[in-house]
Amino acid sequence: MTVAGLVTTGLSGCGMTRGDSFDDRTALSGKITSVLLDGPGDVTVRGRKGGAALTLERRVEYRGDRPKKSTYSIENGVLVLGDCGKDCTAEYEVEVPDGIPVRGKVSGGTVKLSQVGSVRVTTGSGRVELNGVTGAVEVVTGKGRITGRNIKGGPVRAQSSEGAVQLTARTPVSATVRTDGGRINVRVPKARYQVSVASEGGDTNVEMAHDPSGRYGITLRSKDGDILLQDS
Repeated sequence: MTVAGLVTTGLSGCGMTRGDSFDDRTALSGKITSVLLDGPGDVTVRGRKGGAALTLERRVEYRGDRPKKSTYSIENGVLVLGDCGKDCTAEYEVEVPDGIPVRGKVSGGTVKLSQVGSVRVTTGSGRVELNGVTGAVEVVTGKGRITGRNIKGGPVRAQSSEGAVQLTARTPVSATVRTDGGRINVRVPKARYQVSVASEGGDTNVEMAHDPSGRYGITLRSKDGDILLQDS
């Protein structure tokens, strides 16, 4: 584990029926080449350019004894953001080198990723928010909204069992979006696209041409929600 400079800022909420909590902030040292999500709780990962100082801020909420084990580590360049055991939740805000991949599973909580590389994330419930992703995207959530802004990579695959999906691409991308119970709103730059759009229980509005020979493919499916596809 290559983590230095742990500073504990103190306890909060002591004696509350919801349990106790504490916050801390850590300076990260050593080479970080990817991030692995492995546990419940909100997670925010921000990419930073130019060798900026990297930090990890954490909030731990628990019942019973204060957890003693470390919830995160850096192993062979992989920053692992884990859980803290039974009756305990760890939430993270992390700054890492920009453009590195993020992958993993979060059982419940909001995941926010900005200025990172490829993304492969699954959540049981909770929102997933992407901004400035530069690699391939694969996001699956059981219950929650998926939003993506300034997507620069691709291809993109987004699936929500119960929640809307909204994507805006900065560069032309191929995208496959599926949702059982929510709207789909996709905006992509002008290019040649093969387009396939269908909703079983909602309206579809396609404001761009279908090109059978298009370099990129857009496939949008909703069981019970409206679909809007635009180029700009």
